[in-house]
Formats: sequence, structure tokens, C-alpha cells
Amino acid sequence: MYYLLQAPIQVQANGFGTITPNYNGQTLEISKSYSMTATPGSGCMFTNWTGSFVTSAATLNFTMASNLTFTANFIDTNKPTFSITNLIAGQRLVNGVFIVKGTASDNWQMSNVVYRLNGGAWSNAVTVNSWTNWSADLVLMPGTNTILAYAADSSGNTSATNTLNFQFVLTNQLQLFTIGLGTISPNYSNAWLEVGRNYSITSAPAAGFKFTNWTSSQGWESNAAPLSFMMASNLTLTANFFDTNKPTLSITNLIVGQRWSNLVFTAKGTSTDNWQVASVQVQLNGGIWTNATGTTNWSAPLTLTPGTNTLAAYATDTTGNNSQTNSVSWQYVVTNLLAVQATGLGTLSPNYSNSWLEIGRNYSMTATPATGFVVTNWTISTNWIGGRITNNATVQFMMASNLTLQVNFADVTKPTLTITAPTAGQKMTNALATFVGTASDNWKVAGVWYQLNSNAWNLVTATTNNYTNWTQTLPLVIGTNTLKAYALDFGGNFSVTNTLSVISSNTFMLQIVFTNSLPITTNGMTFSLQLSTGLNGHIQVSTNLIYWTSLTNFVGTNSIITFRDPAATNLARRFYRAVIP
Repeated sequence: MYYLLQAPIQVQANGFGTITPNYNGQTLEISKSYSMTATPGSGCMFTNWTGSFVTSAATLNFTMASNLTFTANFIDTNKPTFSITNLIAGQRLVNGVFIVKGTASDNWQMSNVVYRLNGGAWSNAVTVNSWTNWSADLVLMPGTNTILAYAADSSGNTSATNTLNFQFVLTNQLQLFTIGLGTISPNYSNAWLEVGRNYSITSAPAAGFKFTNWTSSQGWESNAAPLSFMMASNLTLTANFFDTNKPTLSITNLIVGQRWSNLVFTAKGTSTDNWQVASVQVQLNGGIWTNATGTTNWSAPLTLTPGTNTLAAYATDTTGNNSQTNSVSWQYVVTNLLAVQATGLGTLSPNYSNSWLEIGRNYSMTATPATGFVVTNWTISTNWIGGRITNNATVQFMMASNLTLQVNFADVTKPTLTITAPTAGQKMTNALATFVGTASDNWKVAGVWYQLNSNAWNLVTATTNNYTNWTQTLPLVIGTNTLKAYALDFGGNFSVTNTLSVISSNTFMLQIVFTNSLPITTNGMTFSLQLSTGLNGHIQVSTNLIYWTSLTNFVGTNSIITFRDPAATNLARRFYRAVIP
């Protein structure tokens, strides 16, 4: 039986490479022989073994003993690679602070990236992924800036130094304005341009304008439409265009010779311009010029004078160009209300009654009579007082204040009258007879007159439709009774007198006649008693035809007596009778 002595061994690598086999940390048999071979990584080379003993051979042969340690040493022979990714030579930057960025790589291990700006101190860049990507904040100076940068690996190898020259250009915002209408190309308004750099812009006037000049905030001017300038801080340029077109104006609600009847007239019109109308001026009857209200559509209230009025107007644009002056003359005519009245029947053409006519202007009206009428005359007066008369059917007149005209139509047609009851020669037994008839006229019947037995002429009292139908109750004498009647119209014409005779053989008469309309609500019952002369008695009333009471007495001095019973309105029914002894 053998007892083997063993001990641990320590093996490590310094640099980039591999050890085969790698006995690091293993327990090996003391006094036994072993070997290890060092193989460098890509871009590296093996230098030697150090530790318990030193050898430059890549393969280390050793006899195991206590406390052995070995280190295989490799050195990096490759330089790292390096690039700046967001800058190129001659690039122009407009910000004072710039973050330069790039990449770096190595076959083994990067150490850092350093840079220098404009000959200043070398500084370390920063990274978040072991220098695969790096960045650095640069504070630039106006003009050319130079950056130098390189990468270093952990072996101390450095990349080639990368050098870039670039420009930091100052910029400022350009302000462009136009006065008048036109265009600017290219339009750099509010654009950020490089201070100190030359630019050019061209101005082009709009229709009706012409270019005059450029002005600047620096005090210089240029008459060249294509302008070349060097950008400066707070530079302002203005292109000036002059309006060469005159505006136009029209008056839209007036025509020459127009006649107007109100004291105040609102003139209206329109005005246009290739750019903008500033104002419209109006003048009435050579007075002062005043501003109208509005421009594109303008208006002006005018207080007129009787007779001819003249309105002049013109427009002014914002450049000061004036339109042609437009003028219109028209008439302000004073009017008054004409009053016309007519007597008789007829028509007027034209009918100016209650029309507002122009004072001082001549007019005419023709009167045409209705059937059965003739025109007699016209009266021309003031407020129906005085005046002159013309017999012509057509009246000529000049309108004046408070003028009044009256035309008279004369009725030349006689009315007609007939007696329809009783019949001629009729024999009657009553002392009273009711005569019935009709009357008509082409205009109106004014009245029907009658005469009985050579008595006085009297007006018929009983008619409900202006004598179209009329009645008259009269007392008769024994024997022949003759009634004569005629009609009178509103024109004073008489009808032919109509005559009717009846024979009465009995003069006794006692009859109550009621004239009220039912029901009776006010004033009571009115009735008449027709009786023969010399009869005396009394009127009785009853509500049941059984019990009668006396209402009043009568004496037969008249052939007709009228009574009124006020109590009749308070009863549902009431009976009347005439009683003689």
C-alpha cells in the first residue's frame, strides 16, 4: 500500500490568452511531472511564465512540489479602433454646445477615450457600454473648431488620433415685412440665418403695385428688387410696394332725375380697390365733405332741400389714391295729402283721394257719372273754403298744401212709386185703411209723400227699408176716398204722382195693433188703438183671459192712439182688449 503526497497549485493568466490544461486550484501529486501550454488570444503574444520559476517557453514543464504558483503572461499587440460618428470635416453647426459621439473597439479590452478641443486639455469621454459607444460635451467657439480624439486599451495601446475641423456658425432670426402688396422669394421671414453669411431675396409687386425700395433696421436702403445682404444680429428688412391703382366708387340707390318725397335720404353705394379702401367722402349741394359710413358698402344720411339736390362722392385708398368723383342730381319734392269728396254717384280716374301728391306738380282727374247721373262741376279750394269751379268732367289742378276737391254728380233720374194695396175702387167697411206701396230710385229715395181727400201733404211714417216698402194707415170718410202719393229722391227728383180711390161704407173702427218685436226685454209693450172718431172707452189687461183689469182710458178725438205698458217686461204672458160702454 502506497501513501501519495499531494498539494494544490495556483495558475493564472496575465493578459489575453488560454492555458491548456489549466491546473489552477487542483491538487497534484508531489514529485510527479506535469506540463501546461500557454496560447495567446487574437492580437496578443505570449511573453513568459513567471512564478515559482521563469521560462519563455510556451510549454511549461514542472515537477509538482508544495506551494507552486505560475503566471502565463500575454501582451496585447493590437491597437484599438476608433471613430467619430456625428461629425464630418467642414460641418457647420448652429448651436454653441455640441455632443460629439463615436464608437471604439479592441481585440481584448478598452480602457478609455480621450479628446481635446481647440488645443485645450485632454479630457475623458463617457460611455455606458464599455466604450462601444462614447460621447463628449463640447462648448464651441464661433468659427473653426478642431477636435482631436483617440482610444486606449487596457494594454496601453492607443488608436490613431482622429482630427476633425468643423464650423460653429452664429445664427439670428431675420424679420421680413412688406408695406403694400407684393411677394418675397425666398421668404426668409422668421428664419434663423447664419450671421455673417451672404443671402439674396427678390421682391415682386402685386397687380396694381410697383416696387420702390428695401429698407433695413441697420439704416441702409436699396432700390434693387433682387437684394443681396449679409446676415447680422437683429436684422429687419422691409420691402416697400407703392399702390398705383385708383379705387372705384359707385352710387347704387340714386339715378339722375330721381324724385324723392322725404326730407331725409340715405345715399348708398359701393367702392373697391386693388388693395384697401380707407374712406368714402360725400358732399351734398356743394357743402362740406364728410365721411360716409363703411367703405366696401357705404351709406350717408342726407337732409335735402326742396328742388334739385346734388350728391358728390369719391373713395380714397390707404395709399392716398382717390377715385373719380361720382355725382348724381335728383329732386326732393314736397308732398301733401289731397282730400277729395263727391256728392252723388260716380267714379274718379285716377282717384287721388287721400294720396300724397307733389306740391307744385300738375295733375288731372276725370269724373265719370254713374247711371242716371251727370257731372255738374268741380270745386277746387283750400280746406273746402272758397276756390274756383269748373264745369268740365276732367279737372286740371296744381297740387298745393291743404288742397281740397269736390265733384258734384247730379241725379237726373226720377224715382218711381206704386200703391199696391188696397186696389183701386175697393169697397171697405172699416173707418181706417192701411195703404201699402213701393218706391225705388237709381240712388236713394228720400221720402214718400201722400195726400188723402185734398188734405195737407204728409210724409209717410211707416217704412223699415228706406221707403222701398212703405205703409200708411189713414181714417176714411163715408163714400169715396182718394189717396195721392209721390216719391222724392236725394237729388230732389219727384216721381209721377200716383192716385188711388177706395169707397168706405162704415166708419166704425176699434182695433189694437202691436208693433213690438218679441221677446220684450226693455221699455215695455207698445201698441196702438185704431178707432172711429167719437168712441170713448178703456184698455184692459189680463194674464189668463179670465180676470181683466183696466190699464187706461181713451177718448176718440184721434183715429189712432199709441199706448205703452211698462209692466209687460215682467210677465210671461199678457193680454189686452179695448172696451167701450
